[in-house]
Amino acid sequence: QAVQALEHVEHGHLDAAQTANVAKLIDGAVNNMIANCKLQPDADAALHGLLAKFLVGANAARSGKDIPVALADMQGALKRYPLLFDDPAWNTVAD
Repeated sequence: QAVQALEHVEHGHLDAAQTANVAKLIDGAVNNMIANCKLQPDADAALHGLLAKFLVGANAARSGKDIPVALADMQGALKRYPLLFDDPAWNTVAD
């Protein structure tokens, strides 16, 4: 949902405070996943590779720089996740 919210930044629909709040949502979600990660080493590495895209995206949102590139990278990570993981709880809204 936070990634979708950043799409509005590209259209000028979010101000700086709203964009910073979206960055906080992304950070919170990533930090929660890292704190609760109980995967085998190979799967853990794959997940952390995806999560890095979201941390970069949150930083871009905070700085207001390179948001389109970061947004595309996060959207790519969302699409890649179900290719790497068989997660029955996965429900993507990015499609």
